[in-house]
Amino acid sequence: MRMTTTRYVAVMIIVFGAGVILGYLKRAQSGSDNPKIPLVRAPQGSINRSVGNTAKPLEQPAAHSTIAVDASATQVSNQQKLQQAFAEHPEYKTAYYANLRRLRLQAYGDLATLLNLDKETARYISDLLVEKAISNIDVNQLPGFVPGSVSPTGIEQAHRLVSQDIDNDIKQHIGEEKYELLQLVPGILKCESAIVSDYAVDFRSINEPLTAEQTRALAVVMAKNLNWNRREFLDGPSSDNQFLLKSEASVLEGAVGILSDGQISALKRHFEDKNIEKSYARQYFPQKQ
Repeated sequence: MRMTTTRYVAVMIIVFGAGVILGYLKRAQSGSDNPKIPLVRAPQGSINRSVGNTAKPLEQPAAHSTIAVDASATQVSNQQKLQQAFAEHPEYKTAYYANLRRLRLQAYGDLATLLNLDKETARYISDLLVEKAISNIDVNQLPGFVPGSVSPTGIEQAHRLVSQDIDNDIKQHIGEEKYELLQLVPGILKCESAIVSDYAVDFRSINEPLTAEQTRALAVVMAKNLNWNRREFLDGPSSDNQFLLKSEASVLEGAVGILSDGQISALKRHFEDKNIEKSYARQYFPQKQ
């Protein structure tokens, strides 16, 4: 699924300025080879620029370090290569977007079950999530876009515009509460997988395996509290246990009423054993970290 025409043109206006886009639109409507795009009037208060100007940031960007500049240059180079590859091999572009769609759908799973939606609504929300995921690539494929010619802040504004539009669409269809839960869905699925593959043995060892309902409820608690990206370096130890992270203590607290006392003790021991091992491994085998 690609960006809708309204979102597409709005992004073009934000990135390039109304003057440039109106030029494209006039040429398209005059019968040139450019695709015909319905004329969309720029909203009041939008950025006003003459033809040829690129978008200026609304706020003055902070000075970039050498590392940031190098990273930006690499990104520009990759964008140029992607544009070239898409232009020379249309089948590559088709496959690229198809694979992006697969990855997005895998990340969010069965929304009809996870959010208790009817299948039609779940399919529509999934399509919006795919659209949101590929919108940054669509921006870089806009007619006349030259990577590096538009300020990073301007591109960010374009991405933000599309994301906000899609998020509002999602909220209108499922409501604020389910929208908030939707933000947790990739984490919930990741936590469910971890519970089944890594944590389940602890519960089986005390003859109290988790039910499907407990697994889902515990995964929600974990997704709300755990920082999976190098989390031991982010939240630090809890106040009363040096081998239990603050986020893990929050999980144990949130698991009350979901797990039995024995299951909570088993989960706590799992957390502690992992952290004890990591702590001493860093001390005695730093080269492996």
